[in-house]
Amino acid sequence: MCRIRINYFFIHAILLCAIITAAAHGQSVRFSLAANALGGAGDTVAIPLTLDPNRRAIGSFGASVEFNSTVLTYTGYTAGPILQINDNWFIDVYHKNSRLGIGAFSLGHLAGPGVAVILKFIVNATAAGGDTAPLSFRRFAATDTNVVALPVEGQAGNFTVKPSITGRIRSTAATSLGGIILTGLSNPITTDKNGYYRASVDLGWSGALTPKNGGYIFEPPSRQYTNVRRDQFDQDYQSTAMITNESFAFPNPFNPNTEPIRIRFALEKPAPASIKILDGHGELVKEFSGVVVSRPDILATIQWDGRNGRGDEVSNGVYFYIIEAPENRRIIGKIGVAR
Repeated sequence: MCRIRINYFFIHAILLCAIITAAAHGQSVRFSLAANALGGAGDTVAIPLTLDPNRRAIGSFGASVEFNSTVLTYTGYTAGPILQINDNWFIDVYHKNSRLGIGAFSLGHLAGPGVAVILKFIVNATAAGGDTAPLSFRRFAATDTNVVALPVEGQAGNFTVKPSITGRIRSTAATSLGGIILTGLSNPITTDKNGYYRASVDLGWSGALTPKNGGYIFEPPSRQYTNVRRDQFDQDYQSTAMITNESFAFPNPFNPNTEPIRIRFALEKPAPASIKILDGHGELVKEFSGVVVSRPDILATIQWDGRNGRGDEVSNGVYFYIIEAPENRRIIGKIGVAR
């Protein structure tokens, strides 16, 4: 409690001392805040306060920083690298409304440039993409190791909320599709269990978001963006077809004495399909032809009772099915017979 009071009064004392006795000669001590900080709504961001002593031995410094509290919420601070290397530095940050009072003094001195204090904020969830939050110095000061005020100058910063792209992915039956990966950013994003996704992009980003999943075809296949500067809402996708793989043969393996196996599949383009059952040596066992698939979002189903084209029961083992249709890729799956 005592330390907080000492540092609080120190902040005001150093500012008053600097204003009254500021030297008018020599190179100034430079304060600067991040000029182009970015973060998305809900993100935790760190904004550094950089100090350049200009070859002066600084014994103390202080600054008052104003920020936009409708965009940013202050959460705390840590000492920067140039102060962490010297345990003799004492730092405090006083927060009230949209202003921060920063004060630091030392039993030693600071001689090199670098990040002195790292201010931490949360970007408010209500902040919209493209919103800005100027970071302004209201006043600042520095003294040397003899507590003599030094000339100072500062460069303010600016924080911008990164725009977001949001939407939902569902099937043609309006079923939410969770776990769908969208590529196009440095880190792919994934839809939640309700099919929703949210991607934060840099201000002015251009590119494409493309949903990827081996079991679905999407409409549109991707969405193109140019110079994104504001939030993009309702960027939805719809799955129009499911591409078959071996998991759509069920039960698998199957017992022909109990029930037939069902092979379900869909085609990217409507066409009549041929389904061939082959044994482990690649010999034809049974063929189903003329299976018409009229729409890409409809699953077709055939059943195999475990008998060959002559009606004889096949032996236990591994078999393969091949689905072929004009203007569609060949689909191959594996099934097992186990009585």
